[in-house]
Amino acid sequence: MNRFQEKMDRSGGDALVVFPEDVGTPLVLTDAPEWVFRAKSLQEAIKRLTICHVFRTAAYRIKYKVSWIRALALARSKTTAQVYFDIFSE
Repeated sequence: MNRFQEKMDRSGGDALVVFPEDVGTPLVLTDAPEWVFRAKSLQEAIKRLTICHVFRTAAYRIKYKVSWIRALALARSKTTAQVYFDIFSE
């Protein structure tokens, strides 16, 4: 049982928990190699991450006619969704 559940059990009250809509955005970096994180900017890190997933990202870019950044998000969507739901379902 986590601390939130323990607190709620003691108080007996209801709770509404709200997360910002972009809380999962950084999850696109999940499992990125260490050299991606040595980038000097977020833009550079995203470029490096795109290199790591270039074939899948390019496929999404061509298929859906979207930007590289959107294509990268689509390429990483299964991984990011799994992490997001694992974390917030607890």
